[in-house]
Amino acid sequence: MPDTKPKRPKAPDLMNNLLHGGKKEATCPRCKKTRLKGHGVRQLTESNELQGVLGNIVAALRQDTSVTTKAFMVGVLEARINNKQYRLVASSGRQETPWVTKAHIPSGWKIVEPALPSDRKGWWNIRGDRVDFPELAGVTRPCAAMKLLLGLAREIPKWGAVQHVFLAEEYFKGKAYVPDPRNPDPRQWRGEGTVCSYTAESCDQCEARIPYLICDVPANAIPD
Repeated sequence: MPDTKPKRPKAPDLMNNLLHGGKKEATCPRCKKTRLKGHGVRQLTESNELQGVLGNIVAALRQDTSVTTKAFMVGVLEARINNKQYRLVASSGRQETPWVTKAHIPSGWKIVEPALPSDRKGWWNIRGDRVDFPELAGVTRPCAAMKLLLGLAREIPKWGAVQHVFLAEEYFKGKAYVPDPRNPDPRQWRGEGTVCSYTAESCDQCEARIPYLICDVPANAIPD
């Protein structure tokens, strides 16, 4: 009989892959444990699927004349938790209508736009538990990665076994976008595109916040 057992997705090549929020060997700032111990999501990396989806979304955005003067981050997340798959898309910014719409994304993907807290208190991790950040600069910045992780928490009916969580981001720059020379972006982009790189690393604010949001250690298991 053929083997019908679901196969575990092949881990992406970390030598040619961006990490978001640090390595699995790092100490979690929320629970003070090494991420290798007690964490369902030990690190956030990209996948070949996400890189391809990002490319298709950005290609669709470049054809949209309504966003030619805009610049923003596009993020995609793919997860399997409790054997259920989630495919989410988000764009950075606090606009009421996201720049990325259903017309830009592939079938089977969902745009998430969760309401972000207005200060460092009242956030929640992917488990859905409350998380308060320490005093972090730019903590309320509405980044795509934050929306994806918060949106994932709202999509999951009950937390359970984590098969995988992958995340990737790309910085979209419209053809008519004029950057502000007084506010250059210090991030390094992978790829050599002059309009837009293939994928991008998370901003400093996300790198500081992501570890808190991917910690799924129960609150009652964290020492006071």
